[in-house]
Amino acid sequence: LPLRRNLFLAVKEALHNAAKHSGAAELFLRIYRADDKLVVTIEDNGRGFDPAQSGGERNGMANMKQRMDEIAGVCELFSEPGAGCRVVFTVPLENLPRGGWLA
Repeated sequence: LPLRRNLFLAVKEALHNAAKHSGAAELFLRIYRADDKLVVTIEDNGRGFDPAQSGGERNGMANMKQRMDEIAGVCELFSEPGAGCRVVFTVPLENLPRGGWLA
């Protein structure tokens, strides 16, 4: 349950951020397996931003990273002004519940 909850809430935060801040016309959600990992990517074609210049007044990005830390996963963010944003969550498959994702 902690894995599903943390991954769900991190993805929800990334989708919320894209919908609220990006001004994007398109948003892509990809879920796939890469070797021994589950990868979830949220990518938009919005205005983007400089992650180094993002202020500390919001904690959504920190929350996503913390949620991934709690389940031995990784949160990566790629963005630059005018070039959209991509958030990648990676979780080792060994951390997934036995019997499948919905078991």
